[in-house]
Amino acid sequence: EGSIRGMLAKVTVTTFSDIPSGPPTNVTTSEVTFQSFKLSWNVPEPSVRNGIITSYTINCSISDGQLVPVVPQGSSDEQFTKEFESLSAFTMYSCSVAASTANGTGPFSDPISVTTLEGPPGPVTSIEVRRTGSPSMVEVQWSPPVNPNGRITGYLITYGEYESSSDNTKDSTDTATSITGLEPGVPYIVNVKAETSVGFGTEGMGKVFFSEELRPLGSVSGISVQ
Repeated sequence: EGSIRGMLAKVTVTTFSDIPSGPPTNVTTSEVTFQSFKLSWNVPEPSVRNGIITSYTINCSISDGQLVPVVPQGSSDEQFTKEFESLSAFTMYSCSVAASTANGTGPFSDPISVTTLEGPPGPVTSIEVRRTGSPSMVEVQWSPPVNPNGRITGYLITYGEYESSSDNTKDSTDTATSITGLEPGVPYIVNVKAETSVGFGTEGMGKVFFSEELRPLGSVSGISVQ
């Protein structure tokens, strides 16, 4: 009787790559300031990579626009970090990340929201001075900053005689106040700056005004001096 010997062969099969079928994992934010934050993430799970991950795309949207998608450099093969700078203070950003292979880009991660911190406010606008009929008092009104950069908690009003080194100050939580104790017919300058939780912002262009002149007494007739 003859014998038959079996033969064993080792066969290696490599499948084609595809776009990732899952998003990056552990998407988080850190080091948040009023102008920047860092976004970090890990590579997709091995079972959903479907090939070699070649790049990542980040979408960070805000209410009035969208940041340009970027392809960041990773700090290792497993974890990546991208820092966003020159952002708007006290603004919410919604970010998601997608991985790509040579075949294309996979799904984005669930959006993660981050709000930048409050910052110093911008200058107030439209400072107006109104006379009251009294040489010693005027009313001052202004508009809040175009860029508040947070919640405005109050205003600091600075005023004094024009080209004088001596200034007076007063606080207000409203966008209007009265200035008293003025000398009649004197040039003054007034300025206003806003405040958030981190402090006062910058002053804008001050408003120069003249206090009212004293009205001269009218002539009196019909009185004779003996």
